[in-house]
Amino acid sequence: MERQQANADQIAQWLEAHGFKVRYPGLRSHPQYDLHRSMARGAGAVLSFETGNVKVSERIVEACRIWGISVSFGCVNSLIRFVSAGDKS
Repeated sequence: MERQQANADQIAQWLEAHGFKVRYPGLRSHPQYDLHRSMARGAGAVLSFETGNVKVSERIVEACRIWGISVSFGCVNSLIRFVSAGDKS
């Protein structure tokens, strides 16, 4: 979990530095950063980001080689999820 958090943190920082809107409680720019830090030891390994551009989003999804397109049953947003080498779904 610690390695997953470290990776998520690096990805979130990179995305934010490149102009994407990132939602990750480990970023100081997150609105509840201080509250989260007061209640948890880490920021977790899940993040979300917006490109603000359909073409950029399409390029990202098309360029991913170890991801699968997924849906969320709780909302209408599209997701991409990590697919491990042994995953048959």
